[in-house]
Amino acid sequence: MTKKTHWRVQIVDPRDWHRDCTRPLEEWLADNDTDREVSGSLADKWMIVMQVCALVVSEIDTPGLSSGPRVGYDPARDQMYFFFKAYNNRKTIIVSPDGINLDPPDSGF
Repeated sequence: MTKKTHWRVQIVDPRDWHRDCTRPLEEWLADNDTDREVSGSLADKWMIVMQVCALVVSEIDTPGLSSGPRVGYDPARDQMYFFFKAYNNRKTIIVSPDGINLDPPDSGF
């Protein structure tokens, strides 16, 4: 069974790098071998998807999403995240337990 997770929603300017570091929701749902973030059944994963999608729908005021949600893993914070692209205003919505650091690393120069 999965533990109760509080989700953080971040609405940011469009991001195009998502296909390199995320995978389709369907692939995540079907994969039981590499899931560090969820221990449990397919039903547990669907409960997470429903929670996250409900948050996204309540946050956007557009006609919908331009594509299906994608799932990624943030190794810096050891957490999974969901990635959505809004259709009309072209914003990117990222949903994760602790938020994703989107600032570029300081190069020290």
